[in-house]
Amino acid sequence: MTRSLVSMSLEEAFRRAVAHHVAGEAEEAEGGYRAILQVAPDHAVVWYHLGVLLAQNGHADAGLPCLLAALERDPLEDRYWRACLEALMEVAAAEAELVDALRRMPMDPGLHYRLAMGFLEQGRHTEAVGVFKRLTALAPAVAEVWNDLGVALSALRRHEEAEAAYGQALVLAPGHALSGFNRGNLRKVVGRPAEAEADYRRALSAQPDFADAWNNLGNLLKEQNRFAEAEECLRRALSHQPEYRQARLNLGLLLAESNRCSEARACFETLLAMDGNHAEARWHMAMLPLAPFRERQEEKGLVKEAFARELEALWEWFSVREWRFGEQAVGCGQPFFLAYHEEDHLPLLSRYGDLCVRLMARWSGGIPLLSPAPRPAGPIRVGVVSGYFRDHSVWQAILKGFFLHLDRSRFQLFAFCTGSHLDEESRLAMALSEFFATPRSLGEWVDQIRAMRPDVLLYPELGMDPMTFKLACLRLAPVQMAAWGHPETSGLPTMDCFLSGEMLEPGNGAANYREKLLKLPNLGVCVGRMSAGAGQDVDGSAFGLRPQDPILVCAGTPFKYDPACDGIFVELARRIEGCQLVFFIPSGRPELSRPLQDRLEQRLRSAGLEPAMHLFFLPWLPGEAFHGLMRHATLMLDTIGFSGFNTVLRAVECLLPVVTLEGRFLRGRLGAGILRRLGVTETIAGGIGEYVELAVRLTHDASWRQAIRERMAVNLPCLFEDPLPVRRLEELLKHMVPG
Repeated sequence: MTRSLVSMSLEEAFRRAVAHHVAGEAEEAEGGYRAILQVAPDHAVVWYHLGVLLAQNGHADAGLPCLLAALERDPLEDRYWRACLEALMEVAAAEAELVDALRRMPMDPGLHYRLAMGFLEQGRHTEAVGVFKRLTALAPAVAEVWNDLGVALSALRRHEEAEAAYGQALVLAPGHALSGFNRGNLRKVVGRPAEAEADYRRALSAQPDFADAWNNLGNLLKEQNRFAEAEECLRRALSHQPEYRQARLNLGLLLAESNRCSEARACFETLLAMDGNHAEARWHMAMLPLAPFRERQEEKGLVKEAFARELEALWEWFSVREWRFGEQAVGCGQPFFLAYHEEDHLPLLSRYGDLCVRLMARWSGGIPLLSPAPRPAGPIRVGVVSGYFRDHSVWQAILKGFFLHLDRSRFQLFAFCTGSHLDEESRLAMALSEFFATPRSLGEWVDQIRAMRPDVLLYPELGMDPMTFKLACLRLAPVQMAAWGHPETSGLPTMDCFLSGEMLEPGNGAANYREKLLKLPNLGVCVGRMSAGAGQDVDGSAFGLRPQDPILVCAGTPFKYDPACDGIFVELARRIEGCQLVFFIPSGRPELSRPLQDRLEQRLRSAGLEPAMHLFFLPWLPGEAFHGLMRHATLMLDTIGFSGFNTVLRAVECLLPVVTLEGRFLRGRLGAGILRRLGVTETIAGGIGEYVELAVRLTHDASWRQAIRERMAVNLPCLFEDPLPVRRLEELLKHMVPG
């Protein structure tokens, strides 16, 4: 070709090369272009065509230098820039190569912004950050640039840098609503809700019709149990954007949690009318029969049957859609409140578990999620997937002791934290972990967990956190365990075993689980003391309590109280003179205690008793204040059917006698297990009648009550820092993980 250029013009040679290019004759076209460039190395158009040819044939990395060469020779040609930007977005360039390419670009902010946004839209956040940072030097006073840099940094979880970028955007443009909104989202993720709220309100002050900000503010307030304010925000979002599906879904969830099930159903039905494949709306609608509050016992008796029908309808709904959309729905709503019915749920939860696993298998494509490579030498790698690495009952009762006392010469702990709220206990978990990961998307979680290659994955509270449940439906480790943070079988075929305690399980406990039941010694956990000191003294008279009369603490959440057991409180009020039954209103959620209060007031009046003399609903007390109240109380009445663990443990720390009824399942035996370990079995009832008699006797017989307190004081140390469950777990893990 070079020799032929002697007898033909460059223009003719170029036309022939282009003809080969158009005809798809790539080799001939490339040869022609390169021959011309040997003679005319500054021919910008030829460099451009050669770069386009290489990029079109899958060699954008080779084409990019050609396009940059064209730009160097003619920096004002727009088509060269378009091709160069497209090639840059195709090349997985190292940072040094990208920086070099950027240096060769003219100092044109518009071109840099197009490139940066292209990277951002492709999810190539590292490259986007590089271009945005260069752009902040070219256009330092443009708020949008700083905001978009913050978005890219947030995606990389470089939170401090992202917050600084959003802050700079707001310095430049205090009314930049999007920057305030984005910074609010970031601050919510890192566990700073008060600052997040301020940012959302700042964004809304600048842009009152900002539906996304109303929606996110509503969610934030809901998480703080500020339900009335949250509802107003969600309705404001919908008033500005009636087709806003996420806001309508969030409103439906809030209404369901407020026991306004008919309104919630209407929200979900509206969503399904908008989008017939809205899996989350359909899923949440199936969970509505499990709403916790039932005014009459006969209503509660129909719950299980209603949920079973909904579950079969859900199977049919997804089968028609060939099992698609499931990853959006699995775990978003869970049959949590089924556990508050003291019945055998194994068949029903197994059916539910099979549906969830099938849907998640469809999402994963049915490919094996485990690497076939042999286990590396070294300590056993134990991953823990939980939404509650913070000051929460799951961490305090179950996880903290294992994290503190597991032998680190033989075991490594990897914490996969799916919850966004972090506190001082979270920082302790971080310090005790080989690796600590914070919230991310489903696909990112799967990649992250697989990259850590755990030998064992422990899920301590399946049935509570949505992301945790999605992950549990997949096979991400050779051995997968559930535990009793939610004391019910997971129903999942992907869980190999269920960790519980010897003193918590009935003799036939194994029959209640789809998983293999593994009972660790005693309570099955190594729990620390709940109270650090004597507790904050609480003046009960401020709540209308009479110090001279018996105080019976009823510390369960309101939905734990079964209407079938309401008669217990009427009988105690009738038989114990001056009996004061003290319940608690969940923080920010007075509507949750109203059904229980209304039922009990009605029952007391029907028995000729004055409710104001016997019923007291106190605001939720923080830990030390709760201890202070219990030190003035007469006894605690454990909830029936779904016992308390942390509440009973707190009571015995205060040497407050506890009356409990030992149930048929783990969830109804937690308090009894603590009392057995404590050696105080005489206050464990075998039936409703005995429960009432024990409460009456403990109240009237001060000497017996004092003898029990003294025995509790002597035996109290055996409840705490028990090493046996940890040592037994180590043995089990060593046996289950070969090599």
